[in-house]
Amino acid sequence: MAVHDLGYAPLDLSAVQVRVGRGKFETITSPLLLARDCQAPFGIEVESRYTPRPLFAGGTDPRKHLTMQLEVSEAVAQSLAELDAAVCSASGAKGDWQPLVTAERDGHYTIKARIVVEGRPATFRVGDGDLQEAAWPALSCALDAHGGFRGAGMSVALRPAYIWAVSGRRGLSLICEQFVAQPSGATVPVDYFA
Repeated sequence: MAVHDLGYAPLDLSAVQVRVGRGKFETITSPLLLARDCQAPFGIEVESRYTPRPLFAGGTDPRKHLTMQLEVSEAVAQSLAELDAAVCSASGAKGDWQPLVTAERDGHYTIKARIVVEGRPATFRVGDGDLQEAAWPALSCALDAHGGFRGAGMSVALRPAYIWAVSGRRGLSLICEQFVAQPSGATVPVDYFA
């Protein structure tokens, strides 16, 4: 599999192909995309107001992944936006295209990526530790030990996977194949009543 580091050069869009599958999704063939010096301001989302806890984590949602929002550099955001535009124009699905990269008012660029936990799980490493599978027991321990990786620095290997289409909207889905987390620091519990 080809690998491309988005921080050093723009992506060659001729290496990206959109293929129509048998189902409702269109799949994408692309080099594995490396993005270094990212930030995970909210960490890895196990559950939220809109997303219930998955079955593998003791909840009710049948999904097999977790979600992570990443702040990326301007160069990475530009390469991903070009990829997004190329995939949008090659897609035959109908619906309003939802951009992959969101530009915030304060100059930050954000993307969302899925971390597969069940099936063929992603791999991860914390700091200089060992590389391990992101199967729930190992990932759960790391999330608990590092505050869900809120505010952590991240280096990620992303794979453009498919075009999703739901309720008249569609967009590009990124899968995080591997991440290296640099936790933001030890979270020390404070007893305010001591």
